[in-house]
Amino acid sequence: MTVSVLPAGSPEDDPSSPVVRTREPLWRVRHLRPLRPLSQFCRPPPVTVKSSEALPLRHLRHEGSRGSQYLAFGDALRLMLPPLEDGCLAAALCACVRPKMAGDVGPREIIPTDAEREELRLAEDLAASGRRAKDFVAVTAARVSDPEAVVRRSAWRVFRCSELDGFPASTRVHYGQHLQFGLPSVDDASSEILLSCEPPSRSGGIGAPYLILGRFVDFGYVCHGRRSWNTAFTLVPTLSSAGAYGDPVDLRCGMRIVPIAPFSYLHGPRLMQAVFGGLSNPVGRGCVARCAAVGKDGRELLLHASSPGGEPPDVGWVLERLSLTEGSPQAAATTGVDTTFAQWQALRAAILKRIRRRGEALAFSIFRKILSKDCLVLDGPISTSHLPAADGAVALAERTLVGESCVLTTLRCGYGVQLGEADMQLITRHFRPSGSESVWPEPVIDINALADALRGETSPGRSRTVQQLYSLLQKQAGLKPTDSLSVAWVRARVESMEVSGQLFPAEDLMASLPLVRSHAGITRLGFVRWQMDALALVPSHESLLEFLHQMWGDVVLSLGTEEEKFNWSLSLPRGEMIG
Repeated sequence: MTVSVLPAGSPEDDPSSPVVRTREPLWRVRHLRPLRPLSQFCRPPPVTVKSSEALPLRHLRHEGSRGSQYLAFGDALRLMLPPLEDGCLAAALCACVRPKMAGDVGPREIIPTDAEREELRLAEDLAASGRRAKDFVAVTAARVSDPEAVVRRSAWRVFRCSELDGFPASTRVHYGQHLQFGLPSVDDASSEILLSCEPPSRSGGIGAPYLILGRFVDFGYVCHGRRSWNTAFTLVPTLSSAGAYGDPVDLRCGMRIVPIAPFSYLHGPRLMQAVFGGLSNPVGRGCVARCAAVGKDGRELLLHASSPGGEPPDVGWVLERLSLTEGSPQAAATTGVDTTFAQWQALRAAILKRIRRRGEALAFSIFRKILSKDCLVLDGPISTSHLPAADGAVALAERTLVGESCVLTTLRCGYGVQLGEADMQLITRHFRPSGSESVWPEPVIDINALADALRGETSPGRSRTVQQLYSLLQKQAGLKPTDSLSVAWVRARVESMEVSGQLFPAEDLMASLPLVRSHAGITRLGFVRWQMDALALVPSHESLLEFLHQMWGDVVLSLGTEEEKFNWSLSLPRGEMIG
């Protein structure tokens, strides 16, 4: 189970407080002292072991007015739509359940749930735009006749997208902060469903509603690239008096759920709400063919993400915290069991917190270098004049491969995180490159793939912007789109832009470049990795462009269209934007 470990005398909201969510017995977290002299940054940090006992599982119930009024990461929640009229019922956000025996339906290989017809509609829409319609479930709003009865498919929990998002290093959720809503699958205890908002097959740029569904995710999933932001959301208070941008989320107030995906796709803001129409339904909202048939007799409201200016006006959501009650008959069977995605989130959060606390401008670049120090050097030709294709495939000899035991030692001695056997097995399963079985006696890990997943993308559109910058630098160097930049040209370019007092000196920036193996070229993937690592601790897109301008000059001013520049000025939705 997940518990909070708080040393005596350390306040929960202190940014330097080593509050870590541990997961026993899968792995143990060793706490660093919050402050260390600059001279000790490269030395193994002092560690002390903190452990905890597993908590018993119990039945979920509505907590009501008890407990803290502020939302925290890891809380179990029920997302409620209040009734619009007297005598009607509230509706709870639910993920549909897959039946025990089912065949494939729809234009692609999907396993239907008890809302098979709705999933067929979603599958057709996804396939129409070239997306593979699989590994998803329908999400509906089911009426709640008994507020005290909580069904498992409506018990969501809150995850933080990144510890490097610029918000305080505390467990509280803040308005405007990127987060994810997860739900353990009812039919598979190790599988996690993330709430997802995805663009329609057409007319997304002119205000068409986005699709709301649930996506199955696994160990290693992270927000990186345009489509991965489909599972990210932020909360905005319905009333300006309830709180402002950056304030803790108050559970006593209603709020709007704003998906981040429309900002990533440059389609403007959307709000998640029930589908409205003209016919009445049992929960007090009108709909025309907007109900999903769930099972034989049940009907539940469908959801979408529509533009704020649409009609009728949006309705705020109410977040109800769920607590645990005694007497669960499944406690003995499920104690200590969690999804692989939740294990990944806890491990990733612990590592990123330690990187953030180091206080170094290039902290994540240094982290990748430290992980790569024991990499294997495979036999192969080495040339200082050969330049690979800009977008060519990465051969096995070009990968940064490190043995399992070295990864364990580096994380323990350098960052105070000790991995257990189960965690190492998950890392090996997801980050061991194919064809590497005969390379080394023990399993090897692709360090670049692991570090990319740990870092993720701090703000939407970041990787897209850096890729555009690479194309502009190719033109300045007089190269074809298929030719990669050379290390010598990049060094000369960076040194020519250096000014005294800047955050990233040219020498440090070039030293942070990920390993270049058998050639002297920087591919597009390598350039994106380099810049994303260097700017990992820069939370907003506006700040990202400022630092890129310092490093690369006026070429950055031509990045993006006017539409993109307008969207990136709204990197984190604020209450007044959609109020």
